[in-house]
Amino acid sequence: MRRPLTLPCRWLALGAALIAAGMFLLVFGLSEGPSDGWLVPTKDVSAAGTTIWPRTAPISIVPLVFIVGIIILAGFYRLERAKERDDRAPLFEFGQLRHPTFRYGLLTTIVLAMGQLGLLFVLPVFLQDGKHLSAETNGLWVLPTGLFIVVGAQVGGRLTRRIGTTAVARTGLILETVGLLAVAFAVSPRLTFLSLLPGFAFYGFGIGFASSQLTNIVLSAIRKEKAGAASGANTTARQVGSALGVAVIGGLLTAETVRRAVPAVSRSSLPARVKAQAAAGLHALGPNFAPPRHSGAHNVAVLRDILDSAIAAGTRPALFFAAAVVGIGACLSLLIPRIGGPVEIDNLDALEEVEA
Repeated sequence: MRRPLTLPCRWLALGAALIAAGMFLLVFGLSEGPSDGWLVPTKDVSAAGTTIWPRTAPISIVPLVFIVGIIILAGFYRLERAKERDDRAPLFEFGQLRHPTFRYGLLTTIVLAMGQLGLLFVLPVFLQDGKHLSAETNGLWVLPTGLFIVVGAQVGGRLTRRIGTTAVARTGLILETVGLLAVAFAVSPRLTFLSLLPGFAFYGFGIGFASSQLTNIVLSAIRKEKAGAASGANTTARQVGSALGVAVIGGLLTAETVRRAVPAVSRSSLPARVKAQAAAGLHALGPNFAPPRHSGAHNVAVLRDILDSAIAAGTRPALFFAAAVVGIGACLSLLIPRIGGPVEIDNLDALEEVEA
């Protein structure tokens, strides 16, 4: 006979609901801010065909979404701290943040994940919408990054025995920053595969060095009986950073593309009707806008040239932002205590006394 739902399970579900709702609202605000307006509404906000926030409202829905999201996340913190004090299986043990390696390792992981997806999200959009590559060719162009990541992880693991885990992770963050900058400078409508390879190499080796070793750093000072919860927190931190990074970087790409494309369309010699349709399509779809074929071959060619240049111009700031975020992660990694090779910590009581 199945046992009824226990009180700890209900508290667990409540905590999961709070963190999911709070993060959803933050990601929604970051991703929709460029199109809905950060402070003043720029369009009606609809859901299931119903307008839930009119354009005539005195303030955009985005600030309110942020406020509600922060309040919900604050409620999650208070709930988890109460569960931790009462030993009721918290989803996240905030008390473990007293360990510097766990605290700064998680913070670095979040920042790294935010910038890490910058290339993997933005570059394929540019290759498909700006370079007009097929999905298969797009994947083949980006394939070397995965190969460099695999090799980098193997090399980084061996280097931990010589220069230490923390040093390998810091080196990886620096390499990834250099790789993102190299790709950003290479992006243009005349981009070639070979011009991307140096950036891919730095980026892939950087991820291989940093990602695997950051996990070791985060778990290095955690007791064995707490390792499962700490590992879950590390995975959650990566997912949170990735979600925030995609929202911010994707929003930046869209906003920059529209900001550059719409004025270029207005200055062009296209017919007024085509200009109006293109401007509306750009505001609605951003980089995914495709010139309608019925506009005429000449008009389509002009719009395509404008859009290609705008997407390239929008991709560069997005990649520069990703590089800046990873660079901040490299600076944060300096706060992580130095850890040697992949050795097991046998006496955590003595470690806690030193940290205290």
